[in-house]
Amino acid sequence: MSNGRFHSCRFAARVMVTASCLVLAGLSAPVLVTDARSQTKMKRIEARELVRTIESKFVVLQAGDEIGWEKVSRDEYNDNSIEFRSDISLTFPHGAAIAIESRLALEEESYFPLSFEIKKHMGQGDVEYTMGARYEWFANVAVVYKFTRDVTDTSRVVLPAGTAVVDMGVVHHLYVPLYWYDGEAGGVQSFNVVDPFTRKVSTATLRRQTAETIDVHGGQIEADRYEFSRDKQTFKVFVDADGRIVKVDQGFLVYELAEWSQTAVQGE
Repeated sequence: MSNGRFHSCRFAARVMVTASCLVLAGLSAPVLVTDARSQTKMKRIEARELVRTIESKFVVLQAGDEIGWEKVSRDEYNDNSIEFRSDISLTFPHGAAIAIESRLALEEESYFPLSFEIKKHMGQGDVEYTMGARYEWFANVAVVYKFTRDVTDTSRVVLPAGTAVVDMGVVHHLYVPLYWYDGEAGGVQSFNVVDPFTRKVSTATLRRQTAETIDVHGGQIEADRYEFSRDKQTFKVFVDADGRIVKVDQGFLVYELAEWSQTAVQGE
């Protein structure tokens, strides 16, 4: 890639990517958005309309065997917002199963988060456990609703401007730091990320390493390899020439792009 940044409108034609989250302002209402320098601007629209949808599917492998999938849709709207939605289903050989539903709304030009919601259901035999979290941003303050079993917790968390939500089990969350990565500068670059369940803000690093030919779902693809690290967890992220994440190698699990399609709703 000659440019490491993914500009979202143009990027939409090339990128495939993540329950319910905050629906941005209604009819004839101004929508607040934030650029990369934390300055605000308003865009007034008559009605929020869907412009484009991009859908993809990753297969998830463990030791070479397919154990599940992540299905992702990326919806673009005419109010400068994007929503990623994902549905993940994993069944491990020892019988444990994990289902994850996630939705992330972003401001288009900065990829700053507007709202986020995630729900995880885990089970093995007769043991089941569900946990979830919802974030709603107001400038640099996020109102967080978190539940585990029958306990609900609400808090306000002050987050540095430009903090990404990253759950290690959800591949499409990586599009945010990839968008912020300055390809011209290269090297190792740092970003603030928040764990949605612990609410802990930490520093993640992203480094573009090399271009190589890799195996992806039975075929070979030319891709740039990035190294993503956070809290002593490091894994490889492969991005093709069209800006799509095509493979994520976490060591324990490998995600490979198997399907991708896009639909322009408003006649593009």
